[in-house]
Amino acid sequence: MTVTVTVTATPPAAPSSVCTRGTAGTRMTAKEWAVEVYRGTGQLSDETLTCYLKLAHKTSKVFPELTKASSLGKAYRVLKAPKGARAKLDRALLAAWLNWAHGATSTLAPVQAAEKVRLTAKASSASLKKATAALGK
Repeated sequence: MTVTVTVTATPPAAPSSVCTRGTAGTRMTAKEWAVEVYRGTGQLSDETLTCYLKLAHKTSKVFPELTKASSLGKAYRVLKAPKGARAKLDRALLAAWLNWAHGATSTLAPVQAAEKVRLTAKASSASLKKATAALGK
């Protein structure tokens, strides 16, 4: 009796990349982030941007539940959203979270305060505008 065994080598699994915050020095506007997020147009790779979105989702209370900006395409739609107080606040919040993930800002106090306003179901237009303006500073 003869037994033949065939062995094929499998390539080693690629090491999983660790998603960490960047070390940028300057903040970007929502318009600049929209250019970055649009596939193939910015300086940052899609993998880096996806990492930044994951960091924002882990830390934010707004994006997983309300805006669902989990992919680059959905994030682009939030950053280029039509006019309206809530849409402007979403745009400013996403830009603020991306700036934090990129390392351009270290404090989250204004972002968390703006998120509280965004989570309020009956927030007035004035309070939404005030929260948006606070994120721009």
